[in-house]
Amino acid sequence: MLTVATIAFSCGKINPCGKIDCANGGECKNGTCYCPVGYDGESCDQEVRQRYAGYYRGTLVKDNVLYADFILTSSAESVLSTRLRFSQVYGDFLLNTYFEIPEQQYADGNSVCYVTAGQGFCDGEILQYEYTYTKDGVTYTGSFDGYKMM
Repeated sequence: MLTVATIAFSCGKINPCGKIDCANGGECKNGTCYCPVGYDGESCDQEVRQRYAGYYRGTLVKDNVLYADFILTSSAESVLSTRLRFSQVYGDFLLNTYFEIPEQQYADGNSVCYVTAGQGFCDGEILQYEYTYTKDGVTYTGSFDGYKMM
């Protein structure tokens, strides 16, 4: 009798993740895929950074000069699934909308600039970031605040 009861109860249990395949290192828990940073979608099959690539119109502040109605291009780099390039600098996503701009260098005309720190936010519609950089021995703060052009 105990054997029949055990079989009856164990046969009724269904694994909610049995037929779910989470891509890109996602993990299924209770029938839902939990995606790693950089991926989204029901089965973690969409690269988040692709949603952010495109053209953004907004205000750029660089070398203490304000550039209104500035158009910035962002593109997905193939190096990391969590990296997005914003004009001259790149950011590495920490979460699906917040990113950090790590230490890096880039050319600005005949000068080489060194980024020392930065952070930003992008949700696919709005792009905002700021960073500190050194150019010709002078430290500046750069920033961009804009919206995605359709």
